[in-house]
Amino acid sequence: MVKKIIVSIAFLCVSAIVFTSCKDEKKKEVKKEVVEEVKKEVKKEAMAAKYQCPMDCEKGKTYDKPGNCPVCKMALKKKEAMADVYQCPMDCEKGKTYDKAGKCPKCNMDLKKKAHDSHEGHKH
Repeated sequence: MVKKIIVSIAFLCVSAIVFTSCKDEKKKEVKKEVVEEVKKEVKKEAMAAKYQCPMDCEKGKTYDKPGNCPVCKMALKKKEAMADVYQCPMDCEKGKTYDKAGKCPKCNMDLKKKAHDSHEGHKH
């Protein structure tokens, strides 16, 4: 009789350990799925068209839909994703830019990534 009780208690303990460890693994799988879905959603939002005031009245604020700027009432323009451009730090070629990093053909210095200006679409 005592032997049956000890075996029953041991079985219950082993069962509890097995079931709780399986739940932990399932939680990891669910968490991984949620993380992947969030990454997809962020990528989708980043790829979605953004609209911005051409005068940049709101200092870089973007909108998801076309419309008018609430400050100056101008039509919002579709904002294109800007690719990285590289330029000689000595400006040997007077503003010439390149699509990829490399060396300046005149002074042989490493080309530096050029900061994007927000004056797209108009000149001063």
